[in-house]
Amino acid sequence: MKTPIATGTLQEERGSIRFIEQRGGHLRIYEWPKEHCVIGADVAEGINEDESAAVVLNCEFNSTMAAYNDGRIDPDSFAVFLKMLGKWYIEPLIGVERNAVGFSVVSDLIKIYPKKDIYFQHRYDERTKVKTKKFGWVTDQRTKHLMFAYLKQEIRENSTELNDKLLIHQCMQVVNEEGKVHATEGEKDDLVIARCIAGMMRRHRPVRDYTERTIATAEKAY
Repeated sequence: MKTPIATGTLQEERGSIRFIEQRGGHLRIYEWPKEHCVIGADVAEGINEDESAAVVLNCEFNSTMAAYNDGRIDPDSFAVFLKMLGKWYIEPLIGVERNAVGFSVVSDLIKIYPKKDIYFQHRYDERTKVKTKKFGWVTDQRTKHLMFAYLKQEIRENSTELNDKLLIHQCMQVVNEEGKVHATEGEKDDLVIARCIAGMMRRHRPVRDYTERTIATAEKAY
């Protein structure tokens, strides 16, 4: 666990992104922007006072560069925030959970952020024989088990640095009961989900892809 080097918010002025330092800001910085990172985002569904959350992950060292959570931000504003966060961190790949209300965030994000840097999958329609792009990350029981298993392994092997106090706390509240992974009663898991999605983005676009400047393919991440 580390103390953030800064807390605050982001603001766009004439196409440039500025970090505005604020005590107790929703955005906690552990590493200043540089290349070779990815972003995972979980969108609040308005259930049990959940929060929209984002984690910036250093692809080279598998460490948390920044963490963000806010229970009051609406979906369209969250899309704008993710755009600013992505531009500030030099346009990394962003994976946004598209479940439920997350679909609206993804729909807004593809209008304001480079599409090549938004995670997508190809879906093939057997009836129409048409292959389409589906932007956003789908969290279901299968992918949830997989991404939590990867994070658990990384923590066990000490191959990741979570850094953020709240993220670490949420990780400690996650349980697996009768095959269902969830936070204990009264606790949140938004930051954990965002970190897990960031971990899947890191596996989808490793460091070498940034070096070679290749565009992410639509292979499944599981």
